[in-house]
Amino acid sequence: MKPAAREIYDLGTHLRDIFKLDISGREQGQLSGGGKVWESLVLYYLNLGFAGTDVVVVSDKNGIIPSSIQDATAITYGNNALKSDLDVICFSCPALSENPSEKTEKDCFKGVQKVVNTPANFSDTAVVNLQCKTNWNDNAQIPMLWEHIFKLARSSNLPSASYTVGENGYNISQLVNFTYGFATVPTNDIEKIKPSSMQVCRVRTLSGGYYWGFQTRKKVCSNIKEFFDVHYGKTPSHFPDPSDIGVAFSRELIAKKGDIDWKAFDLI
Repeated sequence: MKPAAREIYDLGTHLRDIFKLDISGREQGQLSGGGKVWESLVLYYLNLGFAGTDVVVVSDKNGIIPSSIQDATAITYGNNALKSDLDVICFSCPALSENPSEKTEKDCFKGVQKVVNTPANFSDTAVVNLQCKTNWNDNAQIPMLWEHIFKLARSSNLPSASYTVGENGYNISQLVNFTYGFATVPTNDIEKIKPSSMQVCRVRTLSGGYYWGFQTRKKVCSNIKEFFDVHYGKTPSHFPDPSDIGVAFSRELIAKKGDIDWKAFDLI
């Protein structure tokens, strides 16, 4: 049975269960590579939904984030460069739809880089920095602090002689929109997480939203599938209507016209 677009969208509700599948005698949450597995699941799921649109989701680990976005989010304190946790970057640039198809994966990545790194296209790009963590405890303060710095930078209110955001002529204020979000499994006990819990309070005001792989619980956390709704609401000029999520992927499964390169979704 071919999955319908709605089924692809609703897959987000099951990401926590998929993450916890026993594939080696231990749960993923117990494995040292659990963080990479969760990040990969989020990448795979979001790209399934955004397939056929101008939205691309990539990871810092695979080295294909456009250099302009890396430069724009570079943070320096004094003369010291700080790592700003570019776990998963979701970006949308309308000019990507005009980029010709490439024969190889390497050429495709080069094409995306060339398009987004062009100043005129960069200023017509929306970016979401999504930090991915397997658990949801004290580390929730990390996205809260980065969000604070990025918000000040975007509004040009960073204190002088302290932090600087951006380099090589690129900064986040040049973008159509820049938001910071958080996505967690979580591996800790969900029943103990309440609206008043500290980890909830720390991420509640994140501009890019906060999500988990479990079903939405009001005032606690949204399921990852609501990422599509949230960012369409924030930047409708650059993110597709939620009713279009998964449509291109499910259509290609049936019609097989070659509009989507299946190698991009190869799990091997």
